Amino acid sequence: MAATGPCYSVPVARLHRTIYALCWVAGLATIALAFATDRLFHGEPGFGARQIGLLVAGTAWLAAVGFRGPLGAGLGSGFRWARTHHPRLLGLAVSSGILLSTLGALEAYFTITDEFLFEWPEGRPIYSTLGGPLLRSDPDLGTSLVPGSSGRLRFEYAHETVFDVSIRVDDHGRRITPCDRPESRSEFLLFLGCSYTFGCGVADEETLPFRAGRLAPRHRPYNFGVPNYGPHHALAQLRRPEIAASVAEPRGIAVFSFLEEHVPRAIGAMRMLVFSEMDPCFRLEDGLLVRRGSMATGRPARHLLWSLLCRSAVGRRLPIQSPAWIGDPELELATRILVEAKAEFERRFEGRFVVVLFPGPDRGFEGKGYASAVAGRLRSAGVEVLDYFDLLPDYAEPRYHIEADGHPTGLVYEAVAQRLVRDLGIDH
Repeated sequence: MAATGPCYSVPVARLHRTIYALCWVAGLATIALAFATDRLFHGEPGFGARQIGLLVAGTAWLAAVGFRGPLGAGLGSGFRWARTHHPRLLGLAVSSGILLSTLGALEAYFTITDEFLFEWPEGRPIYSTLGGPLLRSDPDLGTSLVPGSSGRLRFEYAHETVFDVSIRVDDHGRRITPCDRPESRSEFLLFLGCSYTFGCGVADEETLPFRAGRLAPRHRPYNFGVPNYGPHHALAQLRRPEIAASVAEPRGIAVFSFLEEHVPRAIGAMRMLVFSEMDPCFRLEDGLLVRRGSMATGRPARHLLWSLLCRSAVGRRLPIQSPAWIGDPELELATRILVEAKAEFERRFEGRFVVVLFPGPDRGFEGKGYASAVAGRLRSAGVEVLDYFDLLPDYAEPRYHIEADGHPTGLVYEAVAQRLVRDLGIDH
C-alpha cells in the first residue's frame, strides 16, 4: 500500500492542523507588518523591523511545513517518548514554549501599538535632509559630517515647518562658520561639542561659533560640533593627526560645550545605545584611560544584551537601565576623558582648553547634577571651567527653545557668546 503521510490520533491531527494554519497566518501577518512598518518610516525600517519580520515569517512557514510533513511524524514520536521517559524535561520544554510564545505575542502587540495605533497629539515630528546626506559613518568617530557637502536640514511638526536651515560643510568635515577678514585674525577659537555647538535648527549666522567670532575680532572661529557628540568624540577628534593641519592659526583657544547629557553619552549608558553604538569607547583600566574600539566592539557581550532590550518593544517598557545610577566611577571616567582631551589639545596646539557648562533649565540632568560634579573634578585636575548653567534664569521660557525640538535658539547662543568672550578676555 502506498504511503499517504504520517498517521496521527484524532487530537494530535487536529493540533497539527491548527498549528499549520496559525503558522501561515503568523507568517503572512508578520510580512505585512514588516512592509507596512517600512513604509511608515519612509523607506527606513525602524530597528530592523523589516528584517526581523521576514525572519519570523520564514521561520513560521518552515514550522508549518514541518508539522505537515516528515518532521511532524518525528515530533509526534518524540513527544510520546519524552512524556514516558523524561516528563520533567518535557514540562520544561512546554513551559519555555509558552513563555516564548507569550513574549512573542506581547512583542507583536506593542509593536503594532507603537507603530500604528499611537497618535501624536500634533502629528509625528519629522526631520529630513534635503540636497544630499550631511552625515556619514566614520570608523573612528561613529558618525561625522561629509566633507564638502551642503544641504538643508528641515524639521516639521504639527504639519508645519519649524525650521529649514542651510548647512554647508568645509573640506575638513566642519560646519562652515562665516567670518569677516579671516586673514587678519591671528588666533583660533575652536569649538568642540554636540548639536548645541553645531547649531541644530539655526542658520550659520546664529551658531555659537559665529556669534563668538563676531565679538572676538582677533580670533577665527572653527565649528567642530556634530549632533550626538560628547566628550569622548572631542578626545577622538583631537587625537586625529590631521586636526592641527586643518587649523591655519598657530595658537588660540579650544572651547568644549558641556551638557548634563554628555556624562551618560561618554560612559556609554544603555539609554544612549540607539544612536551611540559605534561611538568611541574609552575605559579606565588600572587607572589608565584606554580606548577599546567602539561602544559595540569594546564590550560585545553587554552590547548584545542591551541591543536586544533597546530594540525590543517589550524591552523598552521594562524599568531597566545600566548603569542603574551614575556614581563616582562613571563621573571619574567622564572627567578623565576631558582631562585627556585637554592634554591632547596642548600636545597639538599652543593655547587654552576651556570647558563651558551650557545653560540648562534646572540643576542636573534628571535632577542628578552630573555636570556640576564633573566640573568640580575638572577644576581639581587643572582644567579651566566656566559655569554658565545659571546664565539664563528664565531658560525654560519658550523663546529660548526651538518649538517641539528643544535645541536652543539664537538668543541663547548670543548670551553665551557675549559672556564667553568677556570671560576669556578676547572681546577687544
